[in-house]
Amino acid sequence: EMAAAYATFANNGVYVEPYSYTRVLDNDGNVVIEKDIVSRNVYSPETCYLLTSMLQDVITRGTAAGRVLPITTESGENIAVAGKTGTTDDNVDKWFCGFTPYYAAATWYGYDNRLRTTEIPKADRQNAQYIWNDYMQKIHLNLAGKIFEMPATISMVTICSTSGNLATEACVAAGT
Repeated sequence: EMAAAYATFANNGVYVEPYSYTRVLDNDGNVVIEKDIVSRNVYSPETCYLLTSMLQDVITRGTAAGRVLPITTESGENIAVAGKTGTTDDNVDKWFCGFTPYYAAATWYGYDNRLRTTEIPKADRQNAQYIWNDYMQKIHLNLAGKIFEMPATISMVTICSTSGNLATEACVAAGT
């Protein structure tokens, strides 16, 4: 469910209901069961792009920086990555949910026991991110480089962090 939610951003706002099979065949190759894939539009492409841009910052300079790494294919091309970390207040659950233009995946790390609450040791608190990163790096190796495409209806501008207005040459020179 979490992977499907994040995949919606990569799919330009189209949510695809999760499923575990597409079809089941008998010994003779006849279709016994076939899954109808259910999808619907839930966000605009513009909303998805803006959210994706924010979630890319989590990878480059946010809570996943240094643990979820940019993806480089075997041929040296880059594949864009976006995602979000998650933690329960008592460090019982750790999550990393993320996506590329190709795949979305969600990783949960914790102790699945009902007898007592078990806090994740400090040394293991980044493991959801490491697991996600390891898996996604491997499944993208033989794919072509790809970015998240910006819709033509979005304009990029530079804002001065001091004034909050459009950046002037002075703002750019000052690095603000």
